[in-house]
Amino acid sequence: KLTRQDWLLFLVILSAGVWAKMSHLERVGIRTADEGSYCFFGMTMLNGEPKCIQDKPGQAIILAAGFNLFGPSQYGAVAITAMLGVLTIPALYWLGLEMGNKLYAVALSAVSVCMPYLLYYHRGASSDSNFFLFCVLGLALFLRAVKQERAEENPDEEKSRTCLKWLAASGLIWGAGITVN
Repeated sequence: KLTRQDWLLFLVILSAGVWAKMSHLERVGIRTADEGSYCFFGMTMLNGEPKCIQDKPGQAIILAAGFNLFGPSQYGAVAITAMLGVLTIPALYWLGLEMGNKLYAVALSAVSVCMPYLLYYHRGASSDSNFFLFCVLGLALFLRAVKQERAEENPDEEKSRTCLKWLAASGLIWGAGITVN
């Protein structure tokens, strides 16, 4: 159970993450040819021409959503990825909790705020950081399924059904992640 102090610490980490990942995005542009290709795929999807997408359709959907929300600009591509980067922070916190320790949750989420690799990729239009979010969520859901299976308080049949639901959700998230990267 999370205490008020746990929530406060999480909110401080999340606030730092929002600042680190979202500040001055208007100064960041497309940095690599790969990001440019993904933006092209996203724009073609937005324009109703999905046959132009050569790979990573999930990334094209993400960038099309960014262009739809923020306009067809480099900012639209970078902002949607930065927003997913912010969502990675609570996902890592949840993963740490599923690993069984509040210290893991704090460490994972805090490191994700300041890790240069994640800052670089969360502030661009690359697929790597978006794939990372899906991996973290898939693993957290898988660990929840394992915990559910080991829980003693549930009857066997109910435990198995709940475990299968968590496993199915994990598989769906992993599958969606594969389309991104």
